[in-house]
Amino acid sequence: AACRGSACAGEAGAPPYPPAVKSPGSTPAVKSSNLLKLPQEFIWSFHGTNWFGRDKMLEPLMDLQPYSLKYCKYFMDKNTITPIREYTDILCNSIFVPAPRGNNPETFRLYEALEYGRIPLYVRSDGDDNYWNWLKSWLPILEIPSWEMAKVAMIKLMENPEHVEQYAGLLHTKWNEFKLKASCFFN
Repeated sequence: AACRGSACAGEAGAPPYPPAVKSPGSTPAVKSSNLLKLPQEFIWSFHGTNWFGRDKMLEPLMDLQPYSLKYCKYFMDKNTITPIREYTDILCNSIFVPAPRGNNPETFRLYEALEYGRIPLYVRSDGDDNYWNWLKSWLPILEIPSWEMAKVAMIKLMENPEHVEQYAGLLHTKWNEFKLKASCFFN
């Protein structure tokens, strides 16, 4: 898989943190090995809470197999959360990562997908105009009006594996450009 053997896969001696998480005393670097290369083990993956009826939201994607899906009862529920190394491996072996809204339109899952060089699926929701406009100003992200249309977009993209890889690469490049520009505010 694309991420195996890199720090994001939990290589011996590497911190067991995903690249999007700053571990104590270190800043994990995004590796070029995070770039998406097909085929992958999973078409899509989602591990998270079932807040706001996410199970119903993601139902249209269930036809696209294989996928990895796990709902936790609570955020960071130690009894049901996927261990970080397993979750990292699943992300690294997925093409698409649904990022359904949680308590607000912004969700860290979108940033995880970008950090891992995967294609986030962000479906527009009521009240997300400010977030969407900000997001769209930085990233060439698909505007998807419903989860049914997310499924259609996934199928259409997968018709041409080269386009999937190119689009994922473009998102990854733009994400890294955004992080570089944003870092200027903190240095």
